[in-house]
Amino acid sequence: MYTVTRQRQFPDGNQVVEVSTGTRDYCNPDALCEKYNGEMEEFFDPRKAVEIAITIVRAWRRASGQKVSIGFGNTHGDTMPFAASTFKNARAWAKAEWNELEKCPGCSNPMGKEKWHANDWDGLNYCSERCATCPALPETMRDRIHLFYSSGVGCAPRIKFLPFPRSRPHRWVPFPECFQSARQG
Repeated sequence: MYTVTRQRQFPDGNQVVEVSTGTRDYCNPDALCEKYNGEMEEFFDPRKAVEIAITIVRAWRRASGQKVSIGFGNTHGDTMPFAASTFKNARAWAKAEWNELEKCPGCSNPMGKEKWHANDWDGLNYCSERCATCPALPETMRDRIHLFYSSGVGCAPRIKFLPFPRSRPHRWVPFPECFQSARQG
């Protein structure tokens, strides 16, 4: 989790947009009130947090006409002003942080607070119930589910019910819409 805040640091009065590791509880206490989109928000992706911080730095510079810099780091719950840095260094830090994050084996997104598991014997944790159920599906179906969710259709699949083969006309099974053509064709 990463939090973006605007700071007027004590005692120097430097204006810094900070990206701090952790929730709002772990950012420095000199945070200014929200003025720009993305301030005081918490992000799972450090790269997105840094890009939002860069946008805020540029907007704050235009609005105030003063020197504004970017800072990043981890306060560990204490007060620790971050040193001013460049956009290039901030992006490199975010990339290194991203590479070190624990990722979901199902979708490769960072793990959130909740962890799901599909079974008790493989020891894998997943970010959502959807990702935890994918290992139980055949591989071709998993690929189709990934395409379905990554296409921007939405978080929850739209379910239609397709009948079993004619030998059992009384039973119905749930089947996501994105598989109908593959199932029927």
